[in-house]
Amino acid sequence: MDGLRRNEDRFDVLETTNPHEGIEYIEAEAIDCVVSAYELPDMDGIEFLDTVRETYPELPFVLFAGDGSAATARNAFLAGATDYLQKEALRDTSTSLSDRIMDAIDRGDRTGRRSQRSHERDHRTALFDNSPDPIIEIEFDGETPIITDVNAAFEETFGFDTADTVGQPVREVVVPEAEGAEHERLKRQVFERNSVETDVRRETTRGIREFHLRVMPIDIGDVSDGAYAWYTDITERTERERVLGELHDVTRKFARASSSEEIATLAVEAGRDILKLPYTHFYKLTDNGQKLTPMAATPEMDDRFGDLPSFDRGDGLLWKARAAGTIQRYDDVQAEDDLASNLPIRGAIIAPVGDFGVLGSASPVPAEFNAFDRELASILITQMEAALEAVQRRESLRVHEQELERQNERLDEFASVVAHDLRNPLNVATGRVELVQAESDSDHLDVIDRALDRMDALIDQTLTLAQSGQVIGETESVDLSTLSEQCWRNVETTDATLRTENAPVIDADPERLQHLFENLYRNAIEHGSDDVTVRVMRL
Repeated sequence: MDGLRRNEDRFDVLETTNPHEGIEYIEAEAIDCVVSAYELPDMDGIEFLDTVRETYPELPFVLFAGDGSAATARNAFLAGATDYLQKEALRDTSTSLSDRIMDAIDRGDRTGRRSQRSHERDHRTALFDNSPDPIIEIEFDGETPIITDVNAAFEETFGFDTADTVGQPVREVVVPEAEGAEHERLKRQVFERNSVETDVRRETTRGIREFHLRVMPIDIGDVSDGAYAWYTDITERTERERVLGELHDVTRKFARASSSEEIATLAVEAGRDILKLPYTHFYKLTDNGQKLTPMAATPEMDDRFGDLPSFDRGDGLLWKARAAGTIQRYDDVQAEDDLASNLPIRGAIIAPVGDFGVLGSASPVPAEFNAFDRELASILITQMEAALEAVQRRESLRVHEQELERQNERLDEFASVVAHDLRNPLNVATGRVELVQAESDSDHLDVIDRALDRMDALIDQTLTLAQSGQVIGETESVDLSTLSEQCWRNVETTDATLRTENAPVIDADPERLQHLFENLYRNAIEHGSDDVTVRVMRL
């Protein structure tokens, strides 16, 4: 140990004579090498080595014996010692204990690296064999990636046997011709030891499918050992995204549609293209909900069935779906419903569309509808119903507006006739008053003249209201005391009395307010007693 202490620039030495304390050092510190005497308290050096190896199989261990025998040396190496030294052997050579310890550490490092590489190789092999995703192992022949192995998932997904793929260039086995340029780009990245992650299209025995590709170089320790190409099949996910995009486009077209017929046509096309059911049709409710009448159908439906019939209430699969009130799905309608035993359809989805009708989609072959198919059908039906309701509201509003226009036209015509019929006798009366005024200067003539002017103004106001619908014109400040007395003079008041008491000034349309007061005065006089008193005052 004195020699080790003299080499403190090479080592940090932890020293103990207790093997149990030595184990504690190993557990607590980052120990690079254990140097142990053979003779120890409670156990010998071989037993101490066995204890260390139970937990630290790769830790360099040098057994340093005083007068050891060949049997001791053999037992030490059998127990896993990295080196075995005797004091006498060191005296006879120029090699120091420090040098032997450094050699042991170097050998331990190499053994550890070999063990690490072996462990990594075993781990990768387990992942390769047990992965649920297809994996290709490749090595480069020059710059050409060659398949050296495939896992079971590759055989199942791609459909190619191992014997037909191993030894072949990747491009010739799984790369479609149209994807050649992309393959060359990815190949260069992998050749330069770069990882790759992207979506690709690859050839299988079932046709071209979509995959998410991850290529990982195989680096075990300091050794580069090819690459793994890891494929995750995303065909169904990509197809779902595409179909949902198409359905979103249909929804936007629904929103822009101007008629029920246009919506029905869009819906049957969606049933064919999105649900993949060529025989798609929409029947609308007619005859107060007692009949289903064809409104739209795909060309495939027309070619196969010709002119579609109407169905009275309770007749056939369409009415059955309406009675159920929910989407009816049949993988094979002939096997599931006697009503379809004579029909040339198998897979079918039939759904009521609110109070508007029924959308039916069918195929000449059996289907295997899944949850996604049901979701698509539900979205299509919901959006179609909403679009039909919107068109119905717009149509109802349009009809209402047309009716209002017709009413306004009739009112305008009526007002013009009434105004003409009233103005003729009014003009006669006005002319007569003017003749009498030329011959007489009676105060009664002034009252009559004001009344005739008022009648002329009322005719103009009535005509304006009837033609434009205006009720209130420009407003201004109006003194109710003055206005109320002016209106009183325009009305036949007999023995009635008007009293204005602190009447306010208000903001109003003078013409309309005058008309209102005159009507109120007439009603009060006509329906009150002969000596009625009318008060205009602030409340």
